Amino acid sequence: NNVLTAEDFQSGAINDTEGLQFFADTLFIGSDGGGGDPNPPSSLAITGVAKTPDAVELTWQGADGAAVDVEYSPDLQTATWETIASGVAGESFEDNDAGRNAAAEGYYRLKPSL
Repeated sequence: NNVLTAEDFQSGAINDTEGLQFFADTLFIGSDGGGGDPNPPSSLAITGVAKTPDAVELTWQGADGAAVDVEYSPDLQTATWETIASGVAGESFEDNDAGRNAAAEGYYRLKPSL
């Protein structure tokens, strides 16, 4: 029994020239029938993105207590996503990376930790 589950998620970005931007996508999670989670976490929704000179703070809801992974991409042209935090519990994450925070453009997304 192969199972393919679709999880909707949203991501947000702060662009110095265009401001706050949100994006939505769908993450497909497959199971080979060998014990995959039959009740994946509910859809994630980024509820806030705040930028200070030293950090970007993301807040979200909808993980139902499940851990999430935070991913970052410097642009959407190449769509290369780097996992910058795995297994984040709770509903917020603060990115203190000086290089990412100094960039004029950057994109974040969340997905359930597997």
